[in-house]
Amino acid sequence: MERIERPLRVFGIVALVLTFLISFSPGVSAGKGSQELRVGIHYTIATMDPAFITSRGQDQTVRNIYDGLVNWKPGTVEIAPALAESWDVSKDGLMYTFHLRKGVQFHRGFGELKASDVKFSFERVMDPKTKSPRSKDFRLVKQIEVLDDYTLRLTLKKPYPGLLHMLADRGAFVTSEKAVKELGKDIGRAPVGTGPFFVTKWIPKQNVEMERNEKYFAGPPRLKKVVFISIREAATRFMAFDSGQIDLIQVADPDRVAKYLKDPKVVIKSKPGLITRYIGFNQKIKPFDDVRVRRAIQHAVDKDYIVEHLFKGLSVKSVNFVPPLNFGYTDDVMTYPYNVEKAKKLLAEAGYPNGFKTSLYIPNIPRFTKHSVVIKDSLKEVGVDLELKVLDVSTFLAACRKGEPPMFTLSSGGSPNTAFYLFLYFHSNNFPPGNNFAHYSNPEVDALINKAQEAVDPQKQKELLVEAQKKIAEDSVDLCLDHEKFFFIMKPYVKGFEVDPLRLIKVYPVYIEK
Repeated sequence: MERIERPLRVFGIVALVLTFLISFSPGVSAGKGSQELRVGIHYTIATMDPAFITSRGQDQTVRNIYDGLVNWKPGTVEIAPALAESWDVSKDGLMYTFHLRKGVQFHRGFGELKASDVKFSFERVMDPKTKSPRSKDFRLVKQIEVLDDYTLRLTLKKPYPGLLHMLADRGAFVTSEKAVKELGKDIGRAPVGTGPFFVTKWIPKQNVEMERNEKYFAGPPRLKKVVFISIREAATRFMAFDSGQIDLIQVADPDRVAKYLKDPKVVIKSKPGLITRYIGFNQKIKPFDDVRVRRAIQHAVDKDYIVEHLFKGLSVKSVNFVPPLNFGYTDDVMTYPYNVEKAKKLLAEAGYPNGFKTSLYIPNIPRFTKHSVVIKDSLKEVGVDLELKVLDVSTFLAACRKGEPPMFTLSSGGSPNTAFYLFLYFHSNNFPPGNNFAHYSNPEVDALINKAQEAVDPQKQKELLVEAQKKIAEDSVDLCLDHEKFFFIMKPYVKGFEVDPLRLIKVYPVYIEK
């Protein structure tokens, strides 16, 4: 199998990425007997450029290629050293000085990691010319200084207690300055990171093949090769797993989970997640600029039925966009119990006694398509004619960034940093290409989020977070459905995998037991 090696040129990359196609041979095990793991994923990967990784789904794969200064420990949201082996924080909380590991090597011979590469990576995301959707992650960073080859200092505009969680997230992956300048836009096709695996072949939106990084700073992984295979149809993905072509998959279908729980030939692991599945309302499009309409939609949907009969124990009903496991979570917010008559009354008050016609945009993933049919039927009872538009994930996200969907269904990316989590989805400074697809703007909420992100005192921060959550709920920004639990199914020879509360798929600790 041909690898992508230096010297690497644009035409070579383009030719290479078009050659890779996984073919299935029924009945042949993908991983048993070798240190090769095949992971079935339900999303597509449009780019592997760290400046443009927007979804947690893409992050699942790309996180195995890159490192940040810090990372979350596998299976947790506890901050751990990564490219930075230690750091110091000034007494005023405005300066973070990171001490980098020495000898860390970029993939394919692009040299040793230096502090200048970290500075370049961060400033590239921050640069308006890059048009990175993650640029606002760094909005409180005032200055980035290279003190020497292995020391980097970040000076903040204001105290930012959540900085380390931000640096662990996908917007802060570090790449090689030399590689980006040499490859240009093709860094998204042939990524250069420092992670435990490096990409050898890729077909956009289909498959990514990686091999072990023998020079990884924490020691080479036990797996020799990993293939992430995009199979968007759930039935096909299950068939590939059952026939031995896939070793590991996430399962969000409750009937399938029940089936696998009874199967002694598979291993199932689960963990509560830090995400929320929801229906969003685009407030730039009528009639969703009217809070009465948004509240009417809330009352028209029976969330108890959806959670109990569709999701069947794979989640818990949400009363709030913030997950219960997050710091500062409160359930003392305005709720919208199922009440058809109240929904009709609110619609009439808003000037829509006979309802209206609109559309719901849906990513082509079962965990979103299944409940959307119920939403359509529910809204029909109150006179709302809902058209369902099912799109592949990349097209769906592109439409959301353009502000096209009047309504959309999605799940939050999740973050253990609650203030940053609220900023991502509810701050007016994070309109698309940021994650505020609802185009929600409330100056009072903006101020609360800003203060919460800067609050050093945990009790004060909690008070601000609670107040923000209450106002967001009153404004009925989203119809929050549930908080998902994550279930991963694997073959018994797959060892060392931990389910992550952020739904990440970290394969560095994984190995195949022959």
